[in-house]
Amino acid sequence: MTGNKALFHNFFHTFGKAVKTADGTLCKIEGHGTVILNKQIALKNVLFVPNLACNLISVSKLSTDLHCSVIFNDRDCTLQALNSKKMIGKASLHNGLYILPTSPKIEISKSFTALGKVDTVMLWHFRLGHPSFQYLGKLFPALFINKRPNSFSCKVCSLAKHTKSSYFPSTYKPSYPFALIHSDIWGPSRVKNADNCKWFITFIDDHSRITWTYLLKDKSETASVFVQFYNMVLTQFGFKIQLFKSDNGSEFFARSLGDFFKEKGIVQISSCVGIPQQNGIAERKNRHLLEVTRSLLFTTNVPKYLWGEALLTATYLINRIPSKVLKFQTPQSIFLQHFPHFKPISSILPLKIFGCTIFIQNIAPNKSKLDPKSLKCVLVGYSSLKKGYKCYHPPSKLFFTTMDITFYEQDSYFTQAEIQGETWSDFQPQQVSPPNLHSQPSELPSCSPLPADLSPVNAPIDSPVVPVTNSPIPTLNTLPENTPTQIDSLQKNTTQTASCLHKKKKTYP
Repeated sequence: MTGNKALFHNFFHTFGKAVKTADGTLCKIEGHGTVILNKQIALKNVLFVPNLACNLISVSKLSTDLHCSVIFNDRDCTLQALNSKKMIGKASLHNGLYILPTSPKIEISKSFTALGKVDTVMLWHFRLGHPSFQYLGKLFPALFINKRPNSFSCKVCSLAKHTKSSYFPSTYKPSYPFALIHSDIWGPSRVKNADNCKWFITFIDDHSRITWTYLLKDKSETASVFVQFYNMVLTQFGFKIQLFKSDNGSEFFARSLGDFFKEKGIVQISSCVGIPQQNGIAERKNRHLLEVTRSLLFTTNVPKYLWGEALLTATYLINRIPSKVLKFQTPQSIFLQHFPHFKPISSILPLKIFGCTIFIQNIAPNKSKLDPKSLKCVLVGYSSLKKGYKCYHPPSKLFFTTMDITFYEQDSYFTQAEIQGETWSDFQPQQVSPPNLHSQPSELPSCSPLPADLSPVNAPIDSPVVPVTNSPIPTLNTLPENTPTQIDSLQKNTTQTASCLHKKKKTYP
């Protein structure tokens, strides 16, 4: 208890309470608060009794609040911390009482004549170079009697020190599937994938955190892809999307997509401009997807033009890996708890190393009995529509989906030397039969026709004659490029003269 109001670091008024002193006198309590004696001793719930002539400290409350031991002797009293065994205070004996000294900082704060005035607080705030009011309150507690540091504000500090707000991770709150869908678009990629796509869009279920990834050739496909996703959810699972959350990108506010939201009753939520933290789930998911995608490409030296297949494989793997946010459950397991009868086609496929060497069955119709029975390919993922692995044959630039595979997981198809200095023109797939990542390729592999310069030659196997190519043989009517120069030289030296061919004569090659 104390009768000096200037000692309080913070103060709260109290009404209708009293305390009885040792002589039985009732003294009125007008408030309570915290008194800081030094850096290590802070007394909480100190009572303010105006009629009290001296300050009193309860030994039991002191030892309980400070977690210390109180040691008395004939000269002084020592306060020792129980954990560190260090002395945190010392009171000297004077006239039968143990006097605990206060910090010099408290004595300095008493010298101010205008205690607790707002003008004085701002005056020292300006003098000290605009420190925070919380820090100023620790320097001069007497300035903030009956006032809280948070109640002060300075416009100059807002102009000079303004920073972005802190965003703490939101706790996971299970609801039910498709109540809220998070979405974000990434791109454009500097390298097009095998299907000429430069963008991708993700749809994340807030309940299970399961992710759907779609590759886009342009951002304008956002509306059509979302309609496709909405129809899939409604048909396969019988749920309707209620909330759709994205960033402030213009592709999400296209007129066609906005009309679809209004027609289906979907509430669209967007983040503010320049604050990606408000769409943190989708932003963090994109980061996770790209981290796994790069890891898959770097591990087996897969060229960059196959980033689309690596991204779809990363989505496939993340949906099946336990997540810390989900208390180490997989997104797919939480999702399938609501749909026990739904079984993904590709879930029964054993996991293999992305980009490893594989051999698939060669069932080309024009294959002879002396041709190889398999094709050397590279594993590029798992099919979502067929029970098989996605394979890529770089020589023919064709994709296959099959189960007739022999895996060599320790062997990478691509070597480091093969991807050095790669260009898009070297890896661009044939336009005759482009792979479609939205509609999966055929399950059965097939061979592409041989190029023209490798066409078969009709000659006996033991024939010593070298086959001649099909290129046309030049005649006298088709002169080489250097022929005019040779004729000019002959005419200049008068060695030979050019004349017309006789009608009865014939030319020979």
